[in-house]
Amino acid sequence: MILILACFGFCTTCHKSDDTSGLDFRNIDNLYEQPLPVIQKCVEGKWKLYAQYGGVVGAIYPENSYVYIDKDQIIFEYDDGQLKEISYTWERYTFRAIGMGDITRWVMWDTEHDGGIHYFFSIKNDTLLAPFVPPQGTYSQFSNAYVRVE
Repeated sequence: MILILACFGFCTTCHKSDDTSGLDFRNIDNLYEQPLPVIQKCVEGKWKLYAQYGGVVGAIYPENSYVYIDKDQIIFEYDDGQLKEISYTWERYTFRAIGMGDITRWVMWDTEHDGGIHYFFSIKNDTLLAPFVPPQGTYSQFSNAYVRVE
């Protein structure tokens, strides 16, 4: 009887961890640790590019740049009116972070160029932090911050 109750308790715990009904999709500290359906639900939609961080420049704040993300395509619309459309899939990707070792994340993967676009770090009050996927398997110091428009 104890074994049956233990199995039942384990199964209900597993089921609860897959239940996302109580999850606030506008505020998740560790989006990269979430299951793929949660990440997808959080990132799909229209976003304004609020800032780009990293490198020698520090931070850049574009005025009219947007990103549209649907289930298999991301469209960048830049300040100058240029559009860039990328078809993507979701891939598990491992890279090395200094002091942290190997890290594996769900990555928005460019299917045409066989390379990463973003992994998504966190979302706070509909502001999405999205570091670029690092080239050559090392941690990227560059990231974008997006604010949800729709």
